[in-house]
Amino acid sequence: MRKTEYGRFGAPGVIFAGLAICLLAAVSASMALGAKGDLDLGSRQSDAAGGAGANSWSYEGSLSDDGRFLAFRSEATNLDVEDSGSFETTVYVYDFDENTVETVSRESNLGPPAAGDSREEEISGNGRFVVFRTDAQNLGGPIVADENIYVYDRRKDEVELISRRSAAAGGEGADANSGTPTISANGRYVSFQTRSTNLGGPITDDGFTNVYVRDRKKERTFLVSRRSDGGKGGKDDSFEPSIAPDATVVVFESQARNLGGPIKNSASANVYAHDWSTGRTSMVSRRSDGGAGVNSSADVPDVSASGRYVAFQTAATNLGGPISGTADQTNLYLHDRKTGSTKLVSRQSKNDGGQGVDGNALRPSLSNSGRYVAFQTSANNLGGPILASSNSYVYDRKRKVATLVSRAGGGGPGANEAGTDPAIAGGGGFVAFTTEADNIDPPGQPAFHGNFPPATNVYRFQLRP
Repeated sequence: MRKTEYGRFGAPGVIFAGLAICLLAAVSASMALGAKGDLDLGSRQSDAAGGAGANSWSYEGSLSDDGRFLAFRSEATNLDVEDSGSFETTVYVYDFDENTVETVSRESNLGPPAAGDSREEEISGNGRFVVFRTDAQNLGGPIVADENIYVYDRRKDEVELISRRSAAAGGEGADANSGTPTISANGRYVSFQTRSTNLGGPITDDGFTNVYVRDRKKERTFLVSRRSDGGKGGKDDSFEPSIAPDATVVVFESQARNLGGPIKNSASANVYAHDWSTGRTSMVSRRSDGGAGVNSSADVPDVSASGRYVAFQTAATNLGGPISGTADQTNLYLHDRKTGSTKLVSRQSKNDGGQGVDGNALRPSLSNSGRYVAFQTSANNLGGPILASSNSYVYDRKRKVATLVSRAGGGGPGANEAGTDPAIAGGGGFVAFTTEADNIDPPGQPAFHGNFPPATNVYRFQLRP
């Protein structure tokens, strides 16, 4: 699992001594842990500014391993005094221990916010780094494309261009837009997708989207959507990368037919894992024990910290079950790259029968160990209380229990509007989700429920102490 290496102002590899510091750490830990079933609003002002909820739409939280830091994006104008006149979507980090919010899509040295929309944010497991995509042109370069990938270092207050050539090749920016970034636990590696033709290869066609990894330490950018052993790049689009927090593994979706198989004709896209330390690319959207590939497209993969477990969504009917619902329903599976098994994870608790969901299950999010899988679903058979047409759940693979997380704290009602985009903290203790519900606000943490359509807010649910 990912290790928390840095605090907001910490330094790596330091062992602290002294009773006072230990006591402070214990107090901080207790603040972060809280109680099982607690709910907190994350899209909000710092307490010092009043603690009000963001005054416009906020989206898609991403949590550090310990759940302390939440990265999210918002169109609000009341979260940062320097950004108060801006209508761009901005990326923020909320610190649940200190009850503070900070802008991270900005120029270095606490400079001005990005002069453009920023999105697709993800925070590193240690909470120090935040990666995001932006169309801003004021964050540094050299940039060529309209949309680029950056990493903000919260300890040094520095922003760095990621979507660029290796330093040895000149370091120029990508010559086409880049997106869907994902960052390793320590922030060293970032994967992203792009149609750029100048980042290295071998790529097989100028028109295809490919997946790359940027090694920030070595200033090297290299292709990972490719055949094993340094082979050719994919002969079709590859996208939606997810990087293993602690391993040299990237999983991604691809429409290419030359990356290995067996591929079924009925599946227009499959999920692959590439280990750049071994050069091996293998298909993971397949039946157990090296069996046939999915008989319908597989996509939106997520990978555990070690790279062993890969979750993905698919409407395939040949991966095992028990699956419920309609023939074209999307379910979630988890493939174990060590044992070769593929198992259904969008399902009821064992005590309720263990059947698969009776509605679509989407957007899997894995904890570091692969034990917990968060997802959103339109199912009605996973338990509640539910009030909305779509809700966020976590399935505990060890205990075989499905838990509703898009709900009020303290065992309160389910959200009265859709709870979407769940993202689980690496340690498995917390889950972030997005909703426009107006019935789950924690005491003393009123969210903003204005605008039309109603504003969405980002919350953090405590799954376990």
